[in-house]
Amino acid sequence: MKRVFFVLIISIFFLFSIYYASAAPILAGVTNVTHETYTGTGGATNATGGYIANRDLLVQSQTGAWQGYYGQVSGNLSLADASGDVMYAWTGPTISGEVFASMSSSIDWGTIRAYNGTNGTGAGYSHSNCTIGENITGTGSDRVNKTFTYASGPRQDTNIANNTIITDSACATETYVNGAQATNIWEEFILIDGTAQVVWAAEINDSGTAFDGSTEDFQLIVPANASTIIYYMYVELG
Repeated sequence: MKRVFFVLIISIFFLFSIYYASAAPILAGVTNVTHETYTGTGGATNATGGYIANRDLLVQSQTGAWQGYYGQVSGNLSLADASGDVMYAWTGPTISGEVFASMSSSIDWGTIRAYNGTNGTGAGYSHSNCTIGENITGTGSDRVNKTFTYASGPRQDTNIANNTIITDSACATETYVNGAQATNIWEEFILIDGTAQVVWAAEINDSGTAFDGSTEDFQLIVPANASTIIYYMYVELG
Protein backbone atom coordinates (compact mmCIF):
# COMPACT_ATOMS: atom_id res chain seq x y z
CA MET A 1 0.00 0.00 0.00
CA LYS A 2 1.46 3.34 -0.99
CA ARG A 3 2.00 5.82 1.83
CA VAL A 4 2.83 8.90 -0.24
CA PHE A 5 -0.03 11.29 -0.89
CA PHE A 6 0.12 14.26 -3.25
CA VAL A 7 -1.95 17.38 -2.62
CA LEU A 8 -2.87 19.47 -5.66
CA ILE A 9 -4.09 22.58 -3.84
CA ILE A 10 -2.14 25.71 -2.97
CA SER A 11 -4.98 27.88 -1.78
CA ILE A 12 -5.82 31.34 -3.02
CA PHE A 13 -9.30 32.41 -1.99
CA PHE A 14 -10.98 34.84 -4.37
CA LEU A 15 -14.08 36.93 -4.32
CA PHE A 16 -15.23 37.67 -7.88
CA SER A 17 -17.47 40.60 -8.70
CA ILE A 18 -19.20 40.79 -12.07
CA TYR A 19 -20.69 44.17 -12.83
CA TYR A 20 -22.07 43.69 -16.30
CA ALA A 21 -22.49 40.93 -18.86
CA SER A 22 -21.63 40.60 -22.53
CA ALA A 23 -22.04 37.91 -25.17
CA ALA A 24 -18.82 36.24 -24.01
CA PRO A 25 -16.98 35.66 -20.72
CA ILE A 26 -15.55 38.87 -19.29
CA LEU A 27 -12.55 39.66 -17.11
CA ALA A 28 -13.57 39.61 -13.46
CA GLY A 29 -12.68 41.94 -10.63
CA VAL A 30 -10.57 39.95 -8.16
CA THR A 31 -10.28 40.42 -4.40
CA ASN A 32 -7.42 38.48 -2.82
CA VAL A 33 -8.45 37.04 0.54
CA THR A 34 -5.88 34.36 1.43
CA HIS A 35 -2.73 32.88 -0.08
CA GLU A 36 -1.36 29.84 1.75
CA THR A 37 0.44 26.53 1.31
CA TYR A 38 0.91 23.32 3.26
CA THR A 39 4.39 22.88 4.75
CA GLY A 40 3.96 19.56 6.52
CA THR A 41 4.59 18.50 10.10
CA GLY A 42 7.83 17.06 11.38
CA GLY A 43 8.06 13.75 13.20
CA ALA A 44 10.63 12.24 15.58
CA THR A 45 11.45 8.81 16.94
CA ASN A 46 13.63 7.50 19.72
CA ALA A 47 16.98 5.88 18.99
CA THR A 48 18.76 3.63 21.51
CA GLY A 49 22.06 1.90 20.96
CA GLY A 50 21.74 -1.82 20.35
CA TYR A 51 18.13 -1.74 19.11
CA ILE A 52 16.54 -2.18 15.68
CA ALA A 53 13.19 -0.45 15.16
CA ASN A 54 10.49 -0.82 12.53
CA ARG A 55 8.89 2.54 11.66
CA ASP A 56 6.09 3.26 9.17
CA LEU A 57 6.24 6.75 7.66
CA LEU A 58 3.32 8.76 6.27
CA VAL A 59 3.98 11.86 4.19
CA GLN A 60 1.70 14.35 2.44
CA SER A 61 4.02 15.93 -0.11
CA GLN A 62 3.03 19.31 -1.53
CA THR A 63 3.08 19.68 -5.31
CA GLY A 64 5.00 22.51 -6.92
CA ALA A 65 3.26 22.08 -10.27
CA TRP A 66 -0.25 23.39 -9.57
CA GLN A 67 -1.99 26.47 -8.22
CA GLY A 68 -5.43 26.15 -6.64
CA TYR A 69 -8.12 28.84 -6.73
CA TYR A 70 -11.44 28.85 -4.88
CA GLY A 71 -13.93 31.42 -3.74
CA GLN A 72 -17.27 33.08 -4.30
CA VAL A 73 -18.83 34.79 -7.30
CA SER A 74 -21.17 37.76 -7.07
CA GLY A 75 -22.82 39.88 -9.75
CA ASN A 76 -25.69 39.86 -12.18
CA LEU A 77 -26.65 39.85 -15.83
CA SER A 78 -27.15 43.38 -17.07
CA LEU A 79 -27.62 45.66 -20.05
CA ALA A 80 -24.90 48.31 -19.78
CA ASP A 81 -22.97 50.80 -21.90
CA ALA A 82 -19.18 50.96 -22.40
CA SER A 83 -18.79 52.84 -19.09
CA GLY A 84 -20.64 50.16 -17.17
CA ASP A 85 -23.75 52.29 -16.66
CA VAL A 86 -26.63 49.84 -16.24
CA MET A 87 -29.95 50.32 -18.00
CA TYR A 88 -31.42 47.06 -16.67
CA ALA A 89 -30.18 44.10 -14.63
CA TRP A 90 -31.41 40.56 -14.03
CA THR A 91 -30.77 38.84 -10.73
CA GLY A 92 -31.69 35.31 -9.77
CA PRO A 93 -31.81 33.23 -6.58
CA THR A 94 -28.60 31.40 -7.52
CA ILE A 95 -25.37 32.09 -9.38
CA SER A 96 -24.64 29.82 -12.33
CA GLY A 97 -22.18 29.75 -15.21
CA GLU A 98 -18.43 29.19 -15.44
CA VAL A 99 -15.17 30.56 -14.10
CA PHE A 100 -12.15 30.58 -16.43
CA ALA A 101 -8.41 31.03 -15.95
CA SER A 102 -5.97 31.68 -18.79
CA MET A 103 -2.49 33.09 -19.26
CA SER A 104 -3.94 35.10 -22.14
CA SER A 105 -5.83 38.37 -21.72
CA SER A 106 -7.21 38.06 -25.25
CA ILE A 107 -9.27 34.92 -25.80
CA ASP A 108 -11.11 34.39 -29.09
CA TRP A 109 -14.31 33.18 -27.43
CA GLY A 110 -16.00 32.79 -30.79
CA THR A 111 -13.70 29.86 -31.59
CA ILE A 112 -13.52 28.29 -28.12
CA ARG A 113 -13.86 24.51 -27.98
CA ALA A 114 -13.09 21.56 -25.75
CA TYR A 115 -9.46 20.45 -25.71
CA ASN A 116 -9.24 16.67 -26.10
CA GLY A 117 -5.52 15.97 -26.46
CA THR A 118 -5.55 16.09 -30.27
CA ASN A 119 -6.51 19.64 -31.24
CA GLY A 120 -3.65 21.75 -29.87
CA THR A 121 -0.56 23.03 -31.64
CA GLY A 122 2.64 24.74 -30.61
CA ALA A 123 5.06 24.45 -27.72
CA GLY A 124 3.80 22.52 -24.72
CA TYR A 125 1.10 20.67 -26.65
CA SER A 126 0.84 16.97 -27.37
CA HIS A 127 -1.52 15.05 -29.61
CA SER A 128 -2.29 12.40 -27.00
CA ASN A 129 -3.18 11.89 -23.36
CA CYS A 130 -3.99 15.48 -22.36
CA THR A 131 -0.32 16.49 -22.12
CA ILE A 132 -1.02 20.17 -22.71
CA GLY A 133 0.87 22.56 -20.43
CA GLU A 134 3.59 20.14 -19.35
CA ASN A 135 6.17 22.74 -20.34
CA ILE A 136 4.99 24.34 -17.06
CA THR A 137 4.28 21.39 -14.79
CA GLY A 138 7.07 19.13 -15.98
CA THR A 139 6.61 15.40 -16.47
CA GLY A 140 6.52 14.14 -12.88
CA SER A 141 3.79 12.09 -11.22
CA ASP A 142 1.66 15.24 -10.86
CA ARG A 143 1.90 16.28 -14.53
CA VAL A 144 -1.14 17.33 -16.55
CA ASN A 145 -2.03 13.95 -18.03
CA LYS A 146 -1.93 12.38 -14.56
CA THR A 147 -4.38 15.04 -13.40
CA PHE A 148 -6.71 15.56 -16.40
CA THR A 149 -8.02 12.67 -18.47
CA TYR A 150 -9.90 12.51 -21.75
CA ALA A 151 -13.63 11.72 -21.69
CA SER A 152 -13.81 11.12 -17.95
CA GLY A 153 -17.56 11.91 -17.97
CA PRO A 154 -20.44 11.57 -18.34
CA ARG A 155 -20.76 15.34 -17.98
CA GLN A 156 -23.43 17.79 -19.02
CA ASP A 157 -22.66 19.89 -22.10
CA THR A 158 -22.35 23.61 -21.46
CA ASN A 159 -22.78 26.79 -23.48
CA ILE A 160 -19.92 29.29 -23.55
CA ALA A 161 -20.10 32.47 -25.62
CA ASN A 162 -23.05 30.98 -27.53
CA ASN A 163 -20.98 27.91 -28.41
CA THR A 164 -22.07 24.46 -27.26
CA ILE A 165 -19.11 22.81 -25.54
CA ILE A 166 -19.30 19.02 -25.50
CA THR A 167 -17.47 18.51 -22.22
CA ASP A 168 -17.51 14.72 -22.58
CA SER A 169 -14.95 15.25 -25.34
CA ALA A 170 -12.68 17.40 -23.15
CA CYS A 171 -9.69 16.66 -20.99
CA ALA A 172 -11.24 17.01 -17.54
CA THR A 173 -10.84 16.44 -13.82
CA GLU A 174 -12.81 16.90 -10.60
CA THR A 175 -11.40 18.61 -7.53
CA TYR A 176 -12.18 17.43 -4.02
CA VAL A 177 -15.01 17.93 -1.50
CA ASN A 178 -14.03 17.93 2.18
CA GLY A 179 -10.60 16.60 1.27
CA ALA A 180 -11.98 13.56 -0.57
CA GLN A 181 -12.69 12.62 -4.16
CA ALA A 182 -16.20 13.40 -5.39
CA THR A 183 -18.03 13.20 -8.71
CA ASN A 184 -20.22 15.73 -10.51
CA ILE A 185 -19.54 18.45 -7.91
CA TRP A 186 -16.47 20.51 -8.93
CA GLU A 187 -15.92 19.71 -12.59
CA GLU A 188 -13.04 21.31 -14.47
CA PHE A 189 -12.12 20.95 -18.12
CA ILE A 190 -9.60 22.34 -20.60
CA LEU A 191 -10.65 24.60 -23.47
CA ILE A 192 -8.66 25.98 -26.40
CA ASP A 193 -9.46 28.76 -28.86
CA GLY A 194 -8.67 29.11 -32.55
CA THR A 195 -5.31 30.78 -31.81
CA ALA A 196 -4.24 27.91 -29.49
CA GLN A 197 -4.79 29.90 -26.28
CA VAL A 198 -5.50 27.52 -23.40
CA VAL A 199 -8.33 28.12 -20.94
CA TRP A 200 -8.94 26.19 -17.69
CA ALA A 201 -12.69 26.18 -17.05
CA ALA A 202 -14.75 25.27 -13.99
CA GLU A 203 -18.50 25.14 -13.52
CA ILE A 204 -19.93 27.46 -10.87
CA ASN A 205 -21.53 25.47 -8.05
CA ASP A 206 -23.51 28.01 -6.06
CA SER A 207 -22.86 27.61 -2.30
CA GLY A 208 -21.16 24.25 -2.80
CA THR A 209 -19.01 22.44 -0.24
CA ALA A 210 -15.36 23.09 -1.11
CA PHE A 211 -12.21 21.01 -0.59
CA ASP A 212 -11.81 22.35 2.96
CA GLY A 213 -15.47 22.11 3.95
CA SER A 214 -16.18 25.82 3.43
CA THR A 215 -19.10 27.07 1.34
CA GLU A 216 -17.90 28.40 -2.01
CA ASP A 217 -19.04 28.98 -5.60
CA PHE A 218 -16.04 27.68 -7.54
CA GLN A 219 -12.72 25.92 -7.28
CA LEU A 220 -10.17 25.01 -9.93
CA ILE A 221 -6.50 24.19 -10.41
CA VAL A 222 -4.08 25.55 -13.02
CA PRO A 223 -0.50 24.65 -13.99
CA ALA A 224 2.16 26.64 -12.14
CA ASN A 225 5.81 26.46 -11.12
CA ALA A 226 8.37 28.42 -9.12
CA SER A 227 8.26 31.28 -11.62
CA THR A 228 5.58 33.97 -11.32
CA ILE A 229 2.77 33.25 -13.79
CA ILE A 230 -0.09 35.66 -14.41
CA TYR A 231 -3.54 34.14 -14.86
CA TYR A 232 -6.42 36.25 -16.11
CA MET A 233 -9.74 35.33 -14.50
CA TYR A 234 -12.96 35.40 -16.53
CA VAL A 235 -16.56 34.68 -15.60
CA GLU A 236 -19.64 33.98 -17.70
CA LEU A 237 -22.91 33.99 -15.79
CA GLY A 238 -25.61 31.62 -16.92
